Amino acid sequence: MESDKVKKGKIGEEIARRFLLSLGYQIITTNFRTKIGEIDIIAKDKDDYVFVEVKMREDVDKWGLPAEAVTAKKREKIENVALLYLQKEGLGEVPMRFEVVEVLPKLGKVRLIRDIF
Repeated sequence: MESDKVKKGKIGEEIARRFLLSLGYQIITTNFRTKIGEIDIIAKDKDDYVFVEVKMREDVDKWGLPAEAVTAKKREKIENVALLYLQKEGLGEVPMRFEVVEVLPKLGKVRLIRDIF
């Protein structure tokens, strides 16, 4: 049985996926997992591979903006997982970027933060 946190995470990721599609992104895969970590969404935007971290917060007054939870350690992990993905797919050096989708359900907002790191 899934925890509430897992259920909310899946809801946030689905909202983010639909949002990215509405911006013209092509979703390649979701929840790409390796031994060292996971990337929520891997997409393409024109020629760029985009590695997306999804963060959802119910209460920004109490917890701050979702993107603030993407620490230097988390960014490093995402970068390493992205490199593993590129290697696994045999893509070599391709244009890529890292983004965060913030989902703020109480405010009814979804926000894309491009080139976060």
